[in-house]
Amino acid sequence: MNPHSDLETHILNPKQKSIGSVIWMHGLGAHHADFDTIVPDLWNGDQLPLRFVFPNAPVRPVTINNHVSMRAWYDIYSLTDLNHEDQAGIIASRYAITQLIQQEITNGMPANRIVLAGFSQGGAMALYTGVRQQQKIAGILALSCYLPLLQEHGQHVAEINQQTPIFIAHGSHDMTLPCFVGKMAYDVVRETHPNTQWKEYAMQHEIAPLEILDIRAWLLKVFA
Repeated sequence: MNPHSDLETHILNPKQKSIGSVIWMHGLGAHHADFDTIVPDLWNGDQLPLRFVFPNAPVRPVTINNHVSMRAWYDIYSLTDLNHEDQAGIIASRYAITQLIQQEITNGMPANRIVLAGFSQGGAMALYTGVRQQQKIAGILALSCYLPLLQEHGQHVAEINQQTPIFIAHGSHDMTLPCFVGKMAYDVVRETHPNTQWKEYAMQHEIAPLEILDIRAWLLKVFA
């Protein structure tokens, strides 16, 4: 039984008919309105009429934050021990996000017009969930994140999405999640997904203006 299959969502629709949907997961301790301000830059007037679906992660105690309750896609036990991960939490969130994809499809948006996106822990979930999708999706946008359960990656890749475009980006001055964890995710993912792109920016744990321009250019290609 999935404890949080019905994620609350916050939706931003373009003025005209949307050409695709972006399901965008926020980071640890943040919430679903976190990226509202960058949506107009991605729409760029009427250039890219995408529907943005921002889900809220469930509230749960987070071990590395002294068990304080906050919005999190899964628990984090350690930032250094990559072998100690909340597998049950990761899988539950994957199912909840997959249900959101299903909801978009039910509302008339084909799977191949849906991008999974996220920042930090949300980016980790976008990457983890995207490569496992059994239906062809449009793309995966993984920002300032890493790949959860990295050692399992090769065994769980869905063949239908092996040619799907993936954009992985990280800040070279990131003190929250060091750049090498993003690069490690990229190195592992590009072995199975040749259309994976890596971009590094002179920034911290954030989304920089130059990065927004690159994301928009990538989305324009994906939805061309």
